[in-house]
Amino acid sequence: MKFPFMPIKVGDLITDTQELTDTEFGVYLRLLLNHWKKDSIPADPARMSMIAPSTPAVWESLKEFFEPHPDNPKRLINKTALKAKERATDLTRSNRRAAWVRWHTGEPFPEDIANHAGELAGGDADA
Repeated sequence: MKFPFMPIKVGDLITDTQELTDTEFGVYLRLLLNHWKKDSIPADPARMSMIAPSTPAVWESLKEFFEPHPDNPKRLINKTALKAKERATDLTRSNRRAAWVRWHTGEPFPEDIANHAGELAGGDADA
């Protein structure tokens, strides 16, 4: 499921990144936004630099925010972003189900709608 928005807990973001320089914060934010869209970021600094150009020292300072992808050693993940996306997915599915019940009284909620919610929203399902 694709989301055109990313929820950010401003207090947590500021607290977690207060020791970063402006450059480090900018690179981190660009990587985080790319992670939101693709569910992970490249582990290779050369590929990372296509997302957010920077120096090896900056990449090193941001290591604490990402960890190796459990299934793909060429990718990194941010568990907080993945949990936020999972909550957003659950909320979207719940809202779709509630809208269906409201507008289709008495009809059972078709599971293909629950499973392909992204297609209904005009995007591709990320199953």
